[in-house]
Amino acid sequence: MSTTSKHSLENDVKMQIVAKRLATEFSASESVDKGVDFIFTCWYEIKNPLEVGLSPSLAMFTAEPYIAGEYKKYNNNNGWIRDDGLDLSETAQAFSHFTWQKTFGQLMVVDLQGVGCIFTDPQIHSKDGTFGCGNLSEVGMTAFFATHECNTVCRALGLKPLKPSESEDEAAMASVGEATVKEITKSKAMTCSCPLCGDITTVLHSDFTAAYREGRELYTMLCISKSGRKARRKCQACKKNIAFSPYWHSMKGMEPPTTCKSCEASRAPDQVVQF
Repeated sequence: MSTTSKHSLENDVKMQIVAKRLATEFSASESVDKGVDFIFTCWYEIKNPLEVGLSPSLAMFTAEPYIAGEYKKYNNNNGWIRDDGLDLSETAQAFSHFTWQKTFGQLMVVDLQGVGCIFTDPQIHSKDGTFGCGNLSEVGMTAFFATHECNTVCRALGLKPLKPSESEDEAAMASVGEATVKEITKSKAMTCSCPLCGDITTVLHSDFTAAYREGRELYTMLCISKSGRKARRKCQACKKNIAFSPYWHSMKGMEPPTTCKSCEASRAPDQVVQF
């Protein structure tokens, strides 16, 4: 595989990771009626593709879970937006706007497409020119704002309008819009991609925001069940038994623990709770 192709794959995976993180920040807001998410993209490398009947060009490739349903595109990387007045279209445009403001104008996630509020294959405009040929940098950001009209989601989030034509009265409505959206959102459901298996799962928006605040991840019921099946091994330091989830560690691409939590006290705490 050429260096260019490898670099392109790296960019695809990086963009999906960055977009998913920003989608989590967006969806965690109580001002958002419909949360959004990106499915996981996995990177695969095959040492000898010819031995398994594959072309040498497939020595490296990415794959992601199939999303069933009607596929739609909500905007692209050159200023086009879907302006059909539907809630999800407005949410998608607000998300792109949010990513720009959240990163202080350094990044903007665009080329939003997928099924429902589960997106895939985004492009990212960045001021530093990273993320490949789809990155139109400030030109792309300007193109987005040339066609974007701030909507109720933008105002509820307090996003800064850039068009002089947008009246101060609209901006003043933000607090009213936010209160209304918060009331609606309390019992709303949203879909997201399971961090373990990548399957799409439906959760209450209130559960999603609570998990975000507590640093927890939300899994499908099947993954919860599989993660609950424990194995045991002896701690290499104190020889006490350690209970761990082989499934959780396998899906996270992590090696099973070799020492117990007491013996790991001097190590930095993990960013996610292990099963």
